[in-house]
This record gives sequence, C-alpha cells and structure tokens, in this order.
Amino acid sequence: MLSEEHIPFAVSDNLEWMGKRAVDLVIAADWAPAELGDYAARGGKVLVVSSRAPWFAVARVAKTESDVPGYLRVRDHAAFPSLKDTDLRLLNGAFAETEPQADAALTLVPPSMIGPPELVHIDQKDTSVPGIVTRGNLTWVPWDLGALYYRLGLDAHAGLFRDVVDRLMPVRQLKTNAHPLVEISVMTQGPRTLVHLINLSGHADTAYHEPVTMRDIRVMVDGAFGSARALREAGAPAVRRKGRYSEFVIPELRDYEAVVLDAVR
Repeated sequence: MLSEEHIPFAVSDNLEWMGKRAVDLVIAADWAPAELGDYAARGGKVLVVSSRAPWFAVARVAKTESDVPGYLRVRDHAAFPSLKDTDLRLLNGAFAETEPQADAALTLVPPSMIGPPELVHIDQKDTSVPGIVTRGNLTWVPWDLGALYYRLGLDAHAGLFRDVVDRLMPVRQLKTNAHPLVEISVMTQGPRTLVHLINLSGHADTAYHEPVTMRDIRVMVDGAFGSARALREAGAPAVRRKGRYSEFVIPELRDYEAVVLDAVR
C-alpha cells in the first residue's frame, strides 16, 4: 500500500533511529513496543496496524478473536473521504475488540448467518465497538489491514489506509499522478536528492515481461530544487516551484529512470 500510494518509506526492525533522524510517520505492523508510546507522547506520529495490542496504553482490550468473518461499518464518511460511497467494508481475520465508543467513525459488524439463501444476514447487527482508535497523533487499527489488502486487494482497504495516513501526515514528501505500479523512492546523497522510478507493470508473480510504457508522469517533491537531470532517457526536465514543492515531468518511463535534483543554492 505504501508503494502504491507513492509514500517513500524505510523499513527498520529496531528502534536505533529514534532521536537520530527525523521521520514524518512511524507505522508499526504486527507489534508496537512501549518505546513508540513514549515517542508519540513527545509529539511523534504513530500508526499501529495490527490485531496485537500495543505495548502501551491506547484502549483497553476486552478480547481478541483470531478469525472474525464480519464487516466494518463506516459511520463518519467525512473522516474517510475515499469511502464516501462505502457503508460496509469486509473484515476477515484477527480483531482486537476494545470498549464500545459511541462516536466511533468505524464500527464492528459481527459475523452473521450466511445460509440458507433466504436467511442470509437476517441476524446481522451493529455494535459500537470501534474498528479504529485515535488518541491525538496516535492511531490504532486493531485488525490486520495490510494482510487483508495483500490477500484480496480491495479498494476499500486501500482507501481506508490512504485516509488514515492523510490525517496523520497531511504534508507528503512526494505527490504524483503516477500509476500505482510505478514505484518511486526518494533518497538523499550528500547535497543531492535522488528520485528513482521503477515501472512494475511487467511484473507478474514470478515472471517479468516488457513493462507498459508510462507517459507524462508528474512528480512533486517537498523542497526547493533548482535543476533536475535524468540518468536514463528523460534528459533534463524543467523544474517548477509550486509552493513548498518542486515539480518536474517525466515524458516517458519504460522500465526505470533516476532523476537527480540539485538544491537551490
């Protein structure tokens, strides 16, 4: 989901980075150690996406079910603009049930009857059990959102993730109109910033085919850059300032391109 949303990220399996480098948002999948609670208390933004309760106080867990084939009801569509036409979204997997919350934006709909056909869901009921818990700049999604999207690839899961990230990180390092199958990374190398674009449209499971050529990819990078030069085929794209962003266009992307951005001197 991070790649498809064009959110540059780094993966870490330890906490040695804390206090040593600036990050916009920390996403904890599977487990969230107590140190992240302290990090959030100091103003850091944290998103926990897991049915495993964080190792710090967020919400009291009544019980955790290993398999909940139910739904989640969107009660506040304003909180999830990507789900404006969605009332129910699928839940299938582990779920940590916390205390009911009257104003919860997303709530649990427990499993109900699936047969015979004339009785499908006649016992369906709503609850006030939250499907997402927010405490200031800390958000906990108490079910395996990432795993569900990996398994099923549903737009509703991607949209929910997008809206949660937008709330926690309203200013993104990168904005683009690129197709979700164009992976983009941003890295610094001394005074330069490198933007890598990889066309994954030719990737299919274990096979790799000639990718579909992507055209007119518009990229906006947070920062003031005076010039850009592409290392493959795009030449020297013009850089335009748009507020806090610097924008350039890649006319054509075949398999790979790298763009070097030089900061304004």
